[in-house]
Amino acid sequence: MQALAEAIHAVSQQAHELERVFMSLAKKYTRDGVEAYIGPENCAVLQELVTSLRGIELALKNVEVPAPLSELHAQLRRSVAKGRSWVSVVNDLARQAYETPRSIDGHTSGDALRALAV
Repeated sequence: MQALAEAIHAVSQQAHELERVFMSLAKKYTRDGVEAYIGPENCAVLQELVTSLRGIELALKNVEVPAPLSELHAQLRRSVAKGRSWVSVVNDLARQAYETPRSIDGHTSGDALRALAV
C-alpha cells in the first residue's frame, strides 16, 4: 500500500508541475501573444492533450480506491483537474489566435435579444 501511495504522490507532483507550466504559458501568451511561442500546427497537439487529460480525470473518478488512500486520491484528482484546466486555457488562447471567427447571418431584432436576456 505504501508503494501505491508514493506512486500517487509522484503523479500528483507531476500534475502540479503541469499546472505550473501551463499557467506560466497562459500568462506569456496573454502578455506577448500566442504567435510568439507556438504555430498553428501545435493547436491539434494541445487539443489532444486536453482530451487525454479529461480521459484521465474520468478514469480517476471511476476507480475504486481503498479507504486509506481516499484523501490522497482526491488530491490527485484535484491536481489533474487544475492541470487540465490550464492546458485548456492555453488551448483556447491558441485556437482563438489561429482560427477565423465564423459569422452567421441572422435577422434578429433588438426586442428579441432583450427578451432572451431577461
